[in-house]
Amino acid sequence: MKFTLKEIDATFLKALGHPAVSIVSKKFVENGGDLTKDCLGTGAYVLDEWVQNDHANFSYNKYYWGAEPKYKNIEMKVIPESSQRLIEVESGGMDLALKIDPNDIKSIEENEDLKLLKKMDNSVHFIGFNMAKKPFDNKIARQAIVNAIDMESIFKTVYMNSGTLASSPVNPNFKYSLAGELKPYNKNIEKAKELFAKANIKDDSELTIYVSDNQTRVNVATMMQDQLKDFGINLKVVRLEWGAFMDALKNGDHNMFIMSWNPSIIDTHYELYQPFHSNNKGIGPNFTFYGNKDLDTLIDQGTQTFDDSKRKEIYEKAQRLIYEDMPWMYICYGETLMAASKDLPDFDMEAGYAQRYKNIR
Repeated sequence: MKFTLKEIDATFLKALGHPAVSIVSKKFVENGGDLTKDCLGTGAYVLDEWVQNDHANFSYNKYYWGAEPKYKNIEMKVIPESSQRLIEVESGGMDLALKIDPNDIKSIEENEDLKLLKKMDNSVHFIGFNMAKKPFDNKIARQAIVNAIDMESIFKTVYMNSGTLASSPVNPNFKYSLAGELKPYNKNIEKAKELFAKANIKDDSELTIYVSDNQTRVNVATMMQDQLKDFGINLKVVRLEWGAFMDALKNGDHNMFIMSWNPSIIDTHYELYQPFHSNNKGIGPNFTFYGNKDLDTLIDQGTQTFDDSKRKEIYEKAQRLIYEDMPWMYICYGETLMAASKDLPDFDMEAGYAQRYKNIR
């Protein structure tokens, strides 16, 4: 197979690994098949039934080219609340629960009938500043918040030490990450007071932080709210369902927001381009409206060479520039958390929630 590109793109082969580039039937496509509705592939299972937002049932694909899986039938249920997913496993209704809340880690570990499955994933959890409106168009104001917040305490209390404290926008699972070199921002009360004064953020000032309907992020915002009270800052927590949350961020209604970033293509370019390139202002996750021409140049250059040493130099410069400009206040690099029945065989987890169930043996 031969591809002809208009220009050098060092990320192209990585992009071919995206699920959207999966092999499909030429005949199906040419006959007008709808890939958004019809399930068509070469995997170990076929889709028997799908009720949107409720459940999906799969059975073994007898034409599968690989080894026959141990489990021939899989039922997937959609259960929005983490606690309810956990109850399903505890009661024996399900064998595996995905996306477990960190607050449930202790109860899983104390239950003899369950086991906790975890693996560092590719996500970066962060608090973003809206740099398009006051006061966070001023770097001093961003520095003030960073020095006022005890992120280590938030990480221990809310995330239950699940993952690792973050210091770079590039997750350590990616090449060229400076996560081990750049230091996490630290709380400094006296410096924060000085910076709030310089930024003209006075007692009784009100700021807003927007969060989706995600309890972990609500808990982070609540702890920030309590910590900022010590500086006379009133932080209003605005909790919205996901669609309304995204609309509000696109509109720039917020001062701050809480989110995570987990690119679906495993290349450092995608860690940086979408959240930080000025082409993407107001497009998720660049809801900081951050733009820096020097950074844009670096990000663009990173795709234009296959020389590993040059890419390393480029992306390290980019990370240091972002660290200095401070569009994000980092929380942590995430961890995939799942609760399983003790009887479910162990399997090699993927760094995320798209697991290969055919490998459970």
